[in-house]
Amino acid sequence: MENGGSGLTQKKFVMLQLLLRPLSALFSVVAALVMVLSKETRDLTGHQMTASYSISPELRFFVVGNFLSCGYALLSLPLVSIPANSFILYVLDLMNMALIVSAVSVGTAIGSLAKKGHQKLGWMELCSFFESFCLRGEIAMGFFLLASFFLLSCFLSQICAIKRLKKEQQQQNNNRI
Repeated sequence: MENGGSGLTQKKFVMLQLLLRPLSALFSVVAALVMVLSKETRDLTGHQMTASYSISPELRFFVVGNFLSCGYALLSLPLVSIPANSFILYVLDLMNMALIVSAVSVGTAIGSLAKKGHQKLGWMELCSFFESFCLRGEIAMGFFLLASFFLLSCFLSQICAIKRLKKEQQQQNNNRI
């Protein structure tokens, strides 16, 4: 049913969700895999040093956040076609957005430290030693930002769907009177 001649119909909404959620899942899993598969070992002053996501709790959180976001995007697909699930989906999308924002924040913060270091604390930059690892980390962050964009689009269209559903319910109530 059209929303006053303009706006998001239920069919368009479902089609949009069925496009955006798998794209979000795809970019999330690619970001996680790029980070998981990134490992670089260097000989620095006679010691073997390895850069890997597994040695940093922040990067592990980034990877887990990506995998959880991917799983959520795929598991939520059956819910999008049922208008009664709009509010539930809205709340779940909101929770997933909170997870994504925290994972992106952690990834950005640790990436900035690796790239620039922190002179006041005496932390040196790592990216000058582990260039390949840092480049892959930047690529992973780019993929995750794309995933975030698609999930944000899902979230915003969910808000439109809730407004449409409320308007339809009001029209039905007005028709009964």
